[in-house]
Amino acid sequence: MVFAAYLGIGTLATLLITPFLITFLRKQGHFDTPNHRSSHSVPVPRGGSLVAIVVTLFLIGSISQFRTWPLLVLPIAVLISSSVGLADDIKGLKPLLRLILLLTISLSISLASFIPSSFSPSFKIAAIIVGIIFIVGFINAWNFMDGIDGITAIGVAVTGLFWAIFASELHLQWLLLLSGALIGGALGFGAFNCFRSKTFAGDVGSYGWGSIIASTVVVAISKHVPLDAIIAPVVLSIADTSTTVIKRAWRKEKLFEAHKSHAYQRLHQRGYAHMSVSSIYGILSILCGVLGVGNLHATILDHVLNDFGIILIAIFYLYLPNFTDKLANIKIENKLT
Repeated sequence: MVFAAYLGIGTLATLLITPFLITFLRKQGHFDTPNHRSSHSVPVPRGGSLVAIVVTLFLIGSISQFRTWPLLVLPIAVLISSSVGLADDIKGLKPLLRLILLLTISLSISLASFIPSSFSPSFKIAAIIVGIIFIVGFINAWNFMDGIDGITAIGVAVTGLFWAIFASELHLQWLLLLSGALIGGALGFGAFNCFRSKTFAGDVGSYGWGSIIASTVVVAISKHVPLDAIIAPVVLSIADTSTTVIKRAWRKEKLFEAHKSHAYQRLHQRGYAHMSVSSIYGILSILCGVLGVGNLHATILDHVLNDFGIILIAIFYLYLPNFTDKLANIKIENKLT
């Protein structure tokens, strides 16, 4: 019942307030202007996810567990991360300053999560180091994945859905309510971003949602939630970003320069509409999430099989642009013959 209230409040508040924000952004001339590397062709107001982030953060802050140590760190870290994104949207931040702020956030979350945990000292040290790297990397990855209509809203909603299932199975009230807030904000924002987009999320959204998801993953692992369950719904974004960065580094391209090399961008370049690509991403993320559910109470063999299935889905997603090329060539050859 409380979960439904969080979901409903998040959705309705975002739906009702976002139109005023979009009007304000238009009057201020705060547009995302397309260029040769963009996936859109007309200027669109940027930063429209601000309402969804504020509403989601307010709901998370109202959860009792997040008002006490150590979970208190999470909403504070998300607030800082979202502010970094907002500042980047408005004026732009120097990369070094942005990195320092994200590292500070990541360090705070990792320390607060693992120091009070029941793991061994050596595991805690390793987990804190990995947690710092993961949070900074994931926030940037989520930002990189925000390139076409609907993909961010769908990704957040799918993640929230499966986390709600995980929370119900493991009796984690804080995760259940956080999931409701996530889904509500994503659904409310998605009404203005899916199909004929009236606004883009902007860095405030990608940094805000990215920090919520990454921080929650670290907190959940510190509370013994299986790693291969909690990250299952976001595996595609991790796979897409990491493989793209590796390929661009191999080609000696500038890693922080705008590009259209992600799998979802290459699918769009093949002629697929924004929402078609976002829907494919969403469906495959759901399949990963289903396998993640199977990892909650699994034997070692079950973990291996489920994880293998998730890897296969990720490979299929990454290979999909190449597959569509081959399919198109086959059709052309058939027409010629």
